[in-house]
Amino acid sequence: MKGWKGVISVLRIAEALDVLLVVLLIFANTVSRYVFKTSFVWIEEILTICALWMYFIGAVLGAEEESHIKGDLVSSSIRRPGVKKWFLAAVALVTAVSATFFAVWAVQYCATQLKLHMLTAYLKLPKITSQFAIGFGMVGMAFYWIYHFLRYLTAKPFEDKGAHDGKDGDEKEAEG
Repeated sequence: MKGWKGVISVLRIAEALDVLLVVLLIFANTVSRYVFKTSFVWIEEILTICALWMYFIGAVLGAEEESHIKGDLVSSSIRRPGVKKWFLAAVALVTAVSATFFAVWAVQYCATQLKLHMLTAYLKLPKITSQFAIGFGMVGMAFYWIYHFLRYLTAKPFEDKGAHDGKDGDEKEAEG
């Protein structure tokens, strides 16, 4: 797993640099509009590329650490470790199948766009520079959800900390 941790580290650095670039470009565009009464049209094109990469790298990172937004009332109420294990495996399977479906669709979309050789309006950059982020993100999310499904499937049942005494983890930490 060390190789995958390296990939995740690279993605985290890329995400941080992307966010920094977006902030700097927005600041530069704002200053140019309101101070110098001019606008850099090319900044909008670069921002679109950066924003798509930012969103989809973030989505891959979220899938890797399972930190996506979810409504999780059912699994938090399951007390039996074996039942919870299979419930989480089923959720991961449904998510993996859905993500794989959309990953295939995204890769097909990218292949089609690559054949069209479309360019951005001002800088004449290949549009695939932003569209490839969609394929990358969807494939990355599918990969990690398949990984989580297999991990849940092969894991031993686990105890839900605090499940038996009615206290959550924060309350137990405050006591300890």
